[in-house]
Amino acid sequence: MCIGCRKRSGNSLAANTKPELRPRTQSPAESRRAMRQSVSEASGEGTYYYEKRRRQMEEREQRRELFRKSERHESATEELRANPCLIKFLEADTYEEKFHVLNEIQNDITDRLIDDIAVVLDVVIPEGALADRFHQLRNIILTRQKYETNRFR
Repeated sequence: MCIGCRKRSGNSLAANTKPELRPRTQSPAESRRAMRQSVSEASGEGTYYYEKRRRQMEEREQRRELFRKSERHESATEELRANPCLIKFLEADTYEEKFHVLNEIQNDITDRLIDDIAVVLDVVIPEGALADRFHQLRNIILTRQKYETNRFR
């Protein structure tokens, strides 16, 4: 057949060859599905290889899942731990001691710690710059320290 005839009939060499269809796998589940399909399509002599590969992939997925579970557990327990600075603040008996503790932890202060201390003191400190929030908290403690009495009634 001549080149001109091929162009007219639409039969080119590229049209006659069938491209290989490879599954695009995004997740481990899709990968396992593709592996099962290839195992079922494979001939009897290659079944051992595909079965071995399938087991390896399943074991790998189980290890990944165990790792994910342990990661989630660690992050959850870490989040539940109390901040040592907050514990130190809570253990102070008087507002004078609380003021000294607050000055000690000034470099380690975070927004969450300020919120936690504000809850303990039963006050509201509005959102804003960290330094401003710290000074507001400090002024509240100074004010309460000023009016704290140690006499018995």
